[in-house]
Amino acid sequence: MTETKRDFGSFHSSNVEELIHQSELDYKSPSLSVVFDSTKFKDLNFGSLELKKQLFYLSGDFCFLNHGAFGLSFKPVIDYVHDWKCYAESQPLRFNDRQIIPLLVDLIRKFAKLIFKCKPNEMALVENCTFAFNSLINSLTLKKGEKIFILSTTYGVYKKILREYCDKNEVILIEEQISFPINDKIELETQTLKKLELNLIKDENEHKIKLILIDHIPSNQPFLMPIEKISNYCKSKRPDILFVVDAAHSLGSVKNFTFDKYPNVDILFTNCHKWFCGPKGTGFVYVKENINFKLRPCVHSHGINSGFNSEFIWTGLKDYSIFLGLYANLDLWLNCFGGMDGPIDYCYSLIREASIYLKNLWDTGYMVDYSLCSTMVCVRLPIKFVRNILGKVGRENENISYDQAEVIQNYFYFNHSIEVPVKCVQNNLYVRLSAHIYNRIQDYELLGDVVMANLE
Repeated sequence: MTETKRDFGSFHSSNVEELIHQSELDYKSPSLSVVFDSTKFKDLNFGSLELKKQLFYLSGDFCFLNHGAFGLSFKPVIDYVHDWKCYAESQPLRFNDRQIIPLLVDLIRKFAKLIFKCKPNEMALVENCTFAFNSLINSLTLKKGEKIFILSTTYGVYKKILREYCDKNEVILIEEQISFPINDKIELETQTLKKLELNLIKDENEHKIKLILIDHIPSNQPFLMPIEKISNYCKSKRPDILFVVDAAHSLGSVKNFTFDKYPNVDILFTNCHKWFCGPKGTGFVYVKENINFKLRPCVHSHGINSGFNSEFIWTGLKDYSIFLGLYANLDLWLNCFGGMDGPIDYCYSLIREASIYLKNLWDTGYMVDYSLCSTMVCVRLPIKFVRNILGKVGRENENISYDQAEVIQNYFYFNHSIEVPVKCVQNNLYVRLSAHIYNRIQDYELLGDVVMANLE
């Protein structure tokens, strides 16, 4: 028999806070009942057809340039999760009652140490950034007349949720516009920092701004926001403001993405399913230790009032085997790829080559210069191409809007089997290019040829 340690509920191993706070010297990882073998995936070349076959379930019927939408889970990770599912169902009480919670704690500790460079008690597993964001909103206690600051590049879903929250609680939402195109770093920092600076100056006597939410990489306008500079400036002027970063696209697409780089960020959430290629439904939320704010999950279960990690680690029965797939992700990135830098360097190099090629081929421009982006770049479509395609459906005289972007995206999809998003930003249409390790330059050349063939 082994000693039962309980912090909440009837679980036989729910001593989450104890395990989270143990020193590295005292902590011992639980054994894995399902083992992942990564050796057969070593020595695969980025961009090769063999890598694509071995690591992804991608259909060969499409030219896939839209990794940024939902990401792609690694094929061996999906298979590994399936093995965990089968194991869990072979004795569900053993899995859910005795094994899963120590395993989840172990994952948090491993990611805190190996990837994010923070304390494990500052991190929690979540399904995705949307879950983390809703948890943030549910945890807010803003008063009538207080303010939330965002930029126009904030993720659309968050804007909807914020508007509802502000209307309900008589809170003021400040949304500052970012103008495009952006051609260099000075222009980017001037726009973002200047907007924040002006609002903080206006607010210096009232101190009504209580929350600032910034996207690290905006989804529709995918550039790298200067988070470190913005957060440092904010805290130098107003240390009481809660500074929150949505880093949905950051893990696996930003080099040296560690939480210790952002000492003035209070809360940050990121997805594992996008560029890190983890299972769908996996992510992390980071909460800086000792901040004057209590983040609680938007769904409560047995761990309520037992501590930050206890509240987030169990939010009711669901398929927790999904999270265990992250063991395989860690193995692939750190052992097969030799760390995070190699794949990201490949993607950076490829997206730059592709975006320069298409910009020059089409004689257009970028939404944001490629040097300010990570693994996604938006390149403007030629207006003649847009009008020609719209003319095929009798819509060539319409003003450029989201509806026309959808027509163009559907043209690529249905007529040429190219999966690439078309974004309408300030009356221009752009293709948002993504690059991951299964892509190669020929993918973007195909897109370029389709556009050129419709310029006559």
